[in-house]
Amino acid sequence: MTAEPIDPAAAALQELAWVRRLAYSLVHDAALADDVAQDAWLIAREQPPSKVESRDGLRAWLATVVQNRVRRLQRSAQRRRRREQVPFHRDSEDPADVAARAQLHHELTTAVMALEEPFRSALLWRYFDELPATEIARRQGIGHDAARQRIARGLAKLREHVARRHPDGFAGFCVAWTNVLGVPPAAVVAGWSLPVWFLMKKSILSVCAALGVILFWAWPASPPPLRPADSTPEAAIRVANVDRAEQQEPAAARTAAGIGVAGLVVAVVDESGRPRPDLPVLALRSGELVATSTTDAAGQAHFPAGLDADEWLFAGPACGVQRRPRGVEATGPVSLARGAAVEGTVRGEVPAEFVLELQHDQANPAFDGLGPKATAWLGAHGLTATTVVLPLLANGAFCGAGLAADWSGALRGPAGSVLREPSGKGAVENDTLVLLGEPQAGLVLEFVLPRLLRGRVLVAGAPVADLRVNGFAHVRYAGEILVRTAMDGRFELPVRDVEPDRALSIHFGIHDENGCLLDRSIEVPAGRGPHELGDFQVGKARSVVVREEEGAAVSAAEVALFADTRHVVRQQTDRDGRAHFGAVPAEARELMVTATGFATQRLPLPAAAEVAVTLRRSSALVVRVVAADGAPTGAHGVLVAAEQIPFRAAAANGAVAQQAFRETFQLDEHGEVALVDLLPGVPLHLEAVDELGDRLGALDVLTPLGARTERLVLTTTIRPALLSGLVTDERARPVPRARVHIEVGNFVSHARSDAQGRFVVALRRDAGTKAHVEVTHPAFVAWSYDGALRQDGGEFAVTLQRGRRLEVHVQQTSGAPLEHGIVLAELGAHDGGVGNAAGAGIYVFPKLARAVGEVAVVLGGQRFAVPVQPEDMMVVLRVPDLGVVTVHRDLAATSAADARLCVVVSRQGSDPQRHYFVAEGTSIPLSLPPGDYRLQLERRWLGQRRVELLGAARELAVRAAERTAVVLPGS
Repeated sequence: MTAEPIDPAAAALQELAWVRRLAYSLVHDAALADDVAQDAWLIAREQPPSKVESRDGLRAWLATVVQNRVRRLQRSAQRRRRREQVPFHRDSEDPADVAARAQLHHELTTAVMALEEPFRSALLWRYFDELPATEIARRQGIGHDAARQRIARGLAKLREHVARRHPDGFAGFCVAWTNVLGVPPAAVVAGWSLPVWFLMKKSILSVCAALGVILFWAWPASPPPLRPADSTPEAAIRVANVDRAEQQEPAAARTAAGIGVAGLVVAVVDESGRPRPDLPVLALRSGELVATSTTDAAGQAHFPAGLDADEWLFAGPACGVQRRPRGVEATGPVSLARGAAVEGTVRGEVPAEFVLELQHDQANPAFDGLGPKATAWLGAHGLTATTVVLPLLANGAFCGAGLAADWSGALRGPAGSVLREPSGKGAVENDTLVLLGEPQAGLVLEFVLPRLLRGRVLVAGAPVADLRVNGFAHVRYAGEILVRTAMDGRFELPVRDVEPDRALSIHFGIHDENGCLLDRSIEVPAGRGPHELGDFQVGKARSVVVREEEGAAVSAAEVALFADTRHVVRQQTDRDGRAHFGAVPAEARELMVTATGFATQRLPLPAAAEVAVTLRRSSALVVRVVAADGAPTGAHGVLVAAEQIPFRAAAANGAVAQQAFRETFQLDEHGEVALVDLLPGVPLHLEAVDELGDRLGALDVLTPLGARTERLVLTTTIRPALLSGLVTDERARPVPRARVHIEVGNFVSHARSDAQGRFVVALRRDAGTKAHVEVTHPAFVAWSYDGALRQDGGEFAVTLQRGRRLEVHVQQTSGAPLEHGIVLAELGAHDGGVGNAAGAGIYVFPKLARAVGEVAVVLGGQRFAVPVQPEDMMVVLRVPDLGVVTVHRDLAATSAADARLCVVVSRQGSDPQRHYFVAEGTSIPLSLPPGDYRLQLERRWLGQRRVELLGAARELAVRAAERTAVVLPGS
């Protein structure tokens, strides 16, 4: 048996760290090395080698790709320098020029020192101490990507500061800086002259110069054409000639061609015709990224005149992601509609890097057909087909625009945080998501921030990137959180917890693509943190080579390493019979190899870095499950039953030979299961079963008598019933993320509706069995059904009524609130419920159907009600001025075990009311309308038909605004 060649793209992704190190050794620039490494991965994905069979061969091919890419970069840089660098000579210099240069350096240094933290220290570490972004991230306790974003934001703030302080704005600063540096910005940033010059001149002035050039590099702002700084007559003549030539050129021709002084210009405006500044614009060719730019203060994005592109893409939270064909810019400014928006504010103190994630229920069609570079660029800026990252403004506001009118989705805060939405405009689910059925404005969000756990993962003493780290705490609001390690092996795990003043026990694990590397419980001290967990050693790399007795390699064999019952790391061998584990659990003690047609080998794990395992031939059965009619089988696995254990390894380990065997084996993606290492001639009963355990077909066979592999087909006769349904609201719009709960007999199943509101649930084929179905959503009133389901499952149509928050103010005639009462909502066929007391005379129904009905309160047997309309959010229920009667109970006369005590209040012509004492309670306040009442204590044994009246009844006249106290039972 032979295996297919390895996938170059997937394998290149695993070698990304090695490629990045190789690129850095050639270019000595971390950012450039990252670009070269990503280009190499894209080449492996789009133009893979014809045949790569080993890791060494792949590395050799990748090394060639990296070297070629670096050579092209170097040649391009040299050409640009020769073409664009302008000679600058200063034979003699006026002392005033020296003072002007010193003043310019002073301005830039002052601007840097005026920045607030952490941006000031990030820029100083990066451009004064020459530290890489990874080291800055470590010093500031943030991730690598966050550090790079912080540097970029610091440069943006620096540019804004310079634009405000310089007399001629940022454009004037550009002109002055060109004269000081001696070359125009384009000539500097086009090549590699800046790093070389920077390393040669390590001083505060060189740092200022580097920051000045970086300002030009980082923002493609479009300053006016540079004019000569001198005021000689020759300079004046040159300026006049340039202006005259621009005036003679027809403006209409320049606009139609989209060509200005700086090349191709794309102007962007909003619906009102106002320029859109700071908006990223991407040039695409057949969906792939060609060039990027950002609109300036005039709403213009500048590209080279000879740009080869056929489409524009505009991206940002203010407009979403929109695409326009090339040529639309020639007819005038491109108008981008704001569309619908989700906007609001975040209350309380939030970290500086706090962002929200806006989730779409349906993928944005603007991402269809985008290439990997364009998709990666958008993802790096927080834009994907299903999510948008929304940063907060200084006042805590957020806005995500460019949404369709029928948009639906959700808002999520930082990982591990607990979310509240007091405005009631969104429905909060599981304390993590605000579900939105439509675009909403005026949202108010409150967050409880998580505990932060920090640590580092090492393999053989070296940090490892891209390992999965998860934590799970068994407390309220705490759930499983998953993060990945950075390039330096560090991670930051946010754990949801609203009780930071208490210590917390967390189940902690580290995983790679093969399985679990470390699994343990850790105790986290009280406090939000960050808590340093230190370093975690997860063992060394191991290789396992699997061969037959004749020496041939065994491919597609499963190699499992066991540390204990919870630690299992698995991988399959390649065509050379090799399984390589980048890291193994430090506690790994056993090795097991399983392959079709071979006996299972289980042995202690040797200490050597490479382990050789020899397999001997054995019998095997490969069972394939199919449906007779060609329809989906619905099979989940194959149940194997035998009168004795049929596997050789189990029998060899001391299992009772005649012990009955019954176990289910899961099918693979091809609908097959392989039973390996079988004893010869053992009768087996095979049953195809679905996920519910229903039998779909059966077959009786004998295990092979010799050391060979036999293949057989098990044909199913029935399929499980599938219940499909559609969840919509009152306006027939689909409701995504609705939870469907179904109970049939002792079986319970769950499902979620998708973006179209559809769901599918597998059911047992029990004709006539009564079912209970519940459909819930935080924004809607719960829907339920009790009855029989069709045998074939059928289709359910569920209409959810949108919930609303109804506030009822109960006031007496005098204006005094009703302090003690039970307010009920009656909305016809819809559930109403009891209002929650939320203050003096205020009762709240958090989720009430939008239907016609009424809310009522019964006082002393009299009913007082007020009508409620579907659009009502607050109503006032008026009752007459009441008297308050406080009933005290005689403890000696009323004590009894396993019984509840209540006060029976009756009035002539009305039904009696019962008011129960709370456990260990000694009094009950009763608010009653004026009139004559009869009060008596009653003892009731719940669950029994046993009632006992205590003492004599008490006659009482209640007057408005009077307070009376009585003791029962009376004498």
